[in-house]
Amino acid sequence: MLIVGIPKEIKPFEKRVGLTPEAVGRLASQSIKVLIEQHAGLLSGYPNQDYEKQGAVIVRGADELYRNADLIIKIKEPLAPEWPLLRKGQVLFSFLHLASQEHGPLVHQLCASGVTALAYETVEVEGQIPILAPMSAIAGALAAAYAALFRTLNIGHAVRIVYPRNFILMMEKVAEDYPQAPKQLKLENVVVFGGGTAGTRAAEFALEMNGRVTIVEKNPERRNRLQEKFSGAKNRPLVLAAEELTPMILADADVLIGCVHQAGCRAAIVVEAESLKTASAGKKKLILDVSIDQGGNFNDAHATFYADPLYLDSFGNLRFAVANMPSFCGRYASDAIAKVTLPYIEALAGGIPQALRKFPELKGAINIRDGIVASEAVRTAHQLG
Repeated sequence: MLIVGIPKEIKPFEKRVGLTPEAVGRLASQSIKVLIEQHAGLLSGYPNQDYEKQGAVIVRGADELYRNADLIIKIKEPLAPEWPLLRKGQVLFSFLHLASQEHGPLVHQLCASGVTALAYETVEVEGQIPILAPMSAIAGALAAAYAALFRTLNIGHAVRIVYPRNFILMMEKVAEDYPQAPKQLKLENVVVFGGGTAGTRAAEFALEMNGRVTIVEKNPERRNRLQEKFSGAKNRPLVLAAEELTPMILADADVLIGCVHQAGCRAAIVVEAESLKTASAGKKKLILDVSIDQGGNFNDAHATFYADPLYLDSFGNLRFAVANMPSFCGRYASDAIAKVTLPYIEALAGGIPQALRKFPELKGAINIRDGIVASEAVRTAHQLG
């Protein structure tokens, strides 16, 4: 059996942890050894002793953990300080989003390290992405909730952004309320791009905050499901195909939320730059880019952090593009990820060949193996031939 290692996440404001104590206990019951870096679960409400009671071994630092663990379970992709710790023969299972242009250096480092890297977001079962789905739901909902918060705070469009006092604490409070929508906040005219898991939750939250919602979805079957789902809604959303989105609807919108995602691929641009420029001329937009992990749904997109989450684009629109948005739902999100990843981790602990026999969908999760980029989408995104 491979030794499982759970490092402490080092991405700014990342509160999630790769496995919960309950999940660790299930692995331990199968004689799978689990190492966890000290305090890795603290921000999710899980102190070291909770893991020790379930049979985990606490290690003092990342160096020791990576040196001794064979199967690394993370939430977010390894950051630069973690790259030298990866070694040949290790298996990495995490959100990776390698098709994003900004992850070119990470792709190179993963290849050079000799690890086998499996991405949560490219595990696909019958057209569904089971590990990404609960995080997409959180991200879509938070996008709508944060939009209402930002509008209430009247963080305007100016030469620079000045955050109000305790701004991060305000965002944390909104996230802590999840899965409940903050009904004390209100939204106006919202256009949601994408009617999948993230887009649907964004629309639901926006409706609960009295928003007028338009959902733009290119898939006709999904549009039919959305029409049926919201048929009884008090403020029924307008569901449109992409070609039905008019310049007037775009110009009237106060908030744009991008939730269009394709497994493993660079996110699609949903509004061309010229159309966004025209729509922004009369009314500046608040744009929240849920798909920023995969490059974003809007031109002029770049990932931000919770410490400085907003920026102004070239058209004067206020942008929010935090790449680890569900982080602020630390415990809820960690529990949700652990539930869906645990069967795969159990199988991977027995080695990749065994895991692939039990879960064939893991083949599509292998983005990098033996120094080679195995994912066609990642090769295309980085022009690797």
